[in-house]
Amino acid sequence: MGAPLPPEALAAIRRHRTDPTSHHLFPSRLPGKSVTPVGMTQWFDRMQGKEKATKGGGRTGRPAGDLFAQHDIRPWTPHDVRRTLAAFLDMERLGGAASAILAHRPPSAKGDPGQERELAQAITLRHYVHSQRLDLKAEGMAVWVRAVLEAYEAEHARLVGQT
Repeated sequence: MGAPLPPEALAAIRRHRTDPTSHHLFPSRLPGKSVTPVGMTQWFDRMQGKEKATKGGGRTGRPAGDLFAQHDIRPWTPHDVRRTLAAFLDMERLGGAASAILAHRPPSAKGDPGQERELAQAITLRHYVHSQRLDLKAEGMAVWVRAVLEAYEAEHARLVGQT
């Protein structure tokens, strides 16, 4: 289970082509499966025009080229979003929510359970923890989604103003 999505996030997702019958935001071509992390990384590589080696020793070209550069988008990866979410929520004094969302080990709050919402864990575990901490995740996701949607609207307005 991931982090709870605020209604604003679900509304934004529904505005785009998604399969309402799928349990996955990024479904695989294989029924009932989601895209793998490697698949997402490869998709970003294709969007950035990166060639890929083929089994026969050749190269797969990208006729569309670097779509990021063509649209003045700085290169980024899904992992950059993880780092940004952690830094943003830490600045909002919700580092513990970032740790919960990213499935990091809960920090030791030295006997103060109220500190869990502020303290971030520095070391990522190799495996996710079982404690979901949904209330804490929901609080962090609400703040994060609001900030992302505000940034999206500002960027959209800037791009529309350029045409």
